[in-house]
Amino acid sequence: MAYSSTRGRGQDLSTDEAIAALTERFDQFAQQFGQSAREAGNSVSSAVDDGRRQVRNIADESYRDIRRHTQEGVENVSHRIEKNPLSSVVVALAAGILIGKLL
Repeated sequence: MAYSSTRGRGQDLSTDEAIAALTERFDQFAQQFGQSAREAGNSVSSAVDDGRRQVRNIADESYRDIRRHTQEGVENVSHRIEKNPLSSVVVALAAGILIGKLL
């Protein structure tokens, strides 16, 4: 208490000025921090979007490859059945009997 009674009016103004200066610096820091946070958020969002596009492209390409390989397999089996219909029926019958016994 003795300290505050010994301070002069000039010291009160400099304290107020110091508080005002600190408040202004804090506001500037808060604005800079907010801007940095927005920029970081935008960067993360952009990276996520790029990653999502890459995953989508890879998934689409994989789907097309699987579909193509499946179609080639079906065509191969169809060709073999047309080429050897009797042996195809015998193989199918044998597979059916084997599966029936296993179940």
